[in-house]
Order: sequence, then C-alpha cells, then structure tokens
Amino acid sequence: MIELRNEQQLAKAIERAKEIKPRVKFITFGQYSVQGSTGSFYSVTCFKRNGIRIADCDCVAGMRNKPCFHAAAAAGLHSGIASMR
Repeated sequence: MIELRNEQQLAKAIERAKEIKPRVKFITFGQYSVQGSTGSFYSVTCFKRNGIRIADCDCVAGMRNKPCFHAAAAAGLHSGIASMR
C-alpha cells in the first residue's frame, strides 16, 4: 500500500505515467485496472484510511510499498471521479 500524502512523494511515478500514458479502466469506484509498460494489466485500489489517501497496486513495486505509475494513473482518475460525487 502506498500512502498518497503529497506530489513530491509521487513525482517520479507521476512523470512516468505522463510518459507512458497507461490505459486506466474503471471497474467500480475505487477499483481500477491499469495497463503496464509491457501491456499486462495491474489491479489498483484507491481508498482513504484515517483521512489518508491510499493506493494499493499488485505490481512488483506496489507490493513493495513503492510508488508506481499504475497507482499514480489510477489515483488521477479516482480523484476526478471523487470530485464529481
């Protein structure tokens, strides 16, 4: 799980997501499928715990609790959807 506290923490992941432009598929609110750089898809869950935004990705980096571009891309979509609710 990756705590999404600030943009500096995610800067590298955000830049990589901007470069790769992964496809993010909405499953349900908080559940997303994000295409990786090799074409495989990863599951990302976005939620809040005790007021802290969390993203959980099943990629190798995500399983090591490191910010990944899959989580950054899904968090962008999640924030947009959340603002419309």
